[in-house]
Amino acid sequence: MGRKRDPKRDEAFDLYKASSGKIRLTDIASQLSVSEGTVRGWKAKDKWEDMLADETEH
Repeated sequence: MGRKRDPKRDEAFDLYKASSGKIRLTDIASQLSVSEGTVRGWKAKDKWEDMLADETEH
């Protein structure tokens, strides 16, 4: 069984979504006290760009 998903991961996407993708990843990282690399990994693995595009279509 894998590790539990970090709740900050969803918070990070919420911040990104609220800014319509305009917020810098470094700003998200500093607000959530995680490294920029962690946020960059979440963005890539969860495909934030695709999720944002899907939400603006509906």
